[in-house]
Amino acid sequence: MLSHKDERGIAAIVVAGSLVMLMGIAAFAVDYSAALNERRQDQSAADAAVLGGGLELIISTAANNVQASVNEAKRLAAENIGRPISAAQWTACTDPDALQYPSTAPALGVSGGTQCISYNQGFSQMRVRIPVQETATTFGRVLGVMSISTDAAAEITIDNPGGGAFPAGVFAGSGAGTEFCIKTGTGSGSHDSCGSPSTGDFGNFQPYYYTDVAPGGIDTTCYSGGGQPNSLARSMADGLDHQLGVSAGIPGNRINGSQCPQFPGPAYPNRVDSTGGYSNNDITNGLVSGGSFDGAFTGRLTRGPYVNYAGSIAIFGRNIDNRPLWSFIDPALASHPSCIDAAALPDAPLTPADYLAAKTIMQDCLANQNSQLFTDAIAVSPRLAPVPRYHQASPLPSNACCYDIKEFVPIFLQGIWTTEANPWTCTGTVETIPGSHCKHEPGMTGVITASAAGQRKIDSASALLLTCAQLSEPTCRTVQNAGGPATVLFDLTLSR
Repeated sequence: MLSHKDERGIAAIVVAGSLVMLMGIAAFAVDYSAALNERRQDQSAADAAVLGGGLELIISTAANNVQASVNEAKRLAAENIGRPISAAQWTACTDPDALQYPSTAPALGVSGGTQCISYNQGFSQMRVRIPVQETATTFGRVLGVMSISTDAAAEITIDNPGGGAFPAGVFAGSGAGTEFCIKTGTGSGSHDSCGSPSTGDFGNFQPYYYTDVAPGGIDTTCYSGGGQPNSLARSMADGLDHQLGVSAGIPGNRINGSQCPQFPGPAYPNRVDSTGGYSNNDITNGLVSGGSFDGAFTGRLTRGPYVNYAGSIAIFGRNIDNRPLWSFIDPALASHPSCIDAAALPDAPLTPADYLAAKTIMQDCLANQNSQLFTDAIAVSPRLAPVPRYHQASPLPSNACCYDIKEFVPIFLQGIWTTEANPWTCTGTVETIPGSHCKHEPGMTGVITASAAGQRKIDSASALLLTCAQLSEPTCRTVQNAGGPATVLFDLTLSR
């Protein structure tokens, strides 16, 4: 039988054990709460770092914009976490999920690089992982737990509205509503088309491939537009597979593909090689017929939800997108009188004469309303594409280097011209000038074809120039950099 003295001894043991348990509960409640708060700070810091670093990658005019991106990401990480993060912490930081090019990669030329800031090969993704942070415990020390470790990571994907940049550009001074050529039509000088050598834009540029189009086939990394048959056509169909950047003036300091073949950089090149124009095969396959470049691809205008919009148009046996630009206007946003008139234009097929009048109204609208005009539905039109606007105001000599990119503008792919002569046929509401050409613009219906497969070629094409402000936010922004204000088209998607 236990005595009262023995019971008091047991009670002391129970109380002591209970205190340990209570201390453990307190440690869990207080210290875990502190660690959760630190984890939230870590995540906020990672989000801010990757967003700021990604924006710097886009707008920086520095020769090494990856260096500027890394510096900005580190600065924002420390600022948002509320304490300095030492160079040693960044050096020691590891990230098992790092993207293809950690900033330690020699090809990037970054001083102070870290595995915890990384980029994909086309520089359309960036990842930041915050170095491990230690939160000192209060009650947990009783249990021998001196600190709790936390970290966080975030990634962004950088997209362009309309996909990657179309491999053509516009010159300084080109205003909204301008119709310009995206191709200099070889063999089209005998008739009055957009692509006539006397009226051609000659602002096309030679793209490079930063990534392998179809891993498992031939390695297409670093191929330029002339590297293989249909490589240029594929870039017209799909847009560039990497992002372009901006320069402060002439000359820019990052030439597209200049680090090939050792490395497909630089990131966000702001100079592009000029080219005298596209061949008929390039424009035909890229826009309509499709082709094969390390795998099959379809023509740009044969895609999307508007292939049979308000009447179909078949070119060389393929129905193409047929939704006119004015059908995307939000009537509630139309403020200029010509925009109000454009919003009321019919979607039904128009005769060439009526279409010309309608397009004139649309061009006047584009030139005079510098505020949001279009609904978000335009974003899925294959006719919408971003192109660079150059610092240069006129064409360079054929194949000269280089055009320097000031900013980016949206275009709407518009007219397609083909030679109209035997064995060609053009029917429906398309424009037909016998012995000269057939022309289709979105909203015209009918059939354009040729009996001989070898004659099924597009001679030239055109586009209407829009402004960034006419599209919805946040895809278009005006930013400040060393070159002054510049319009850039991008959408940053944050993931964790």
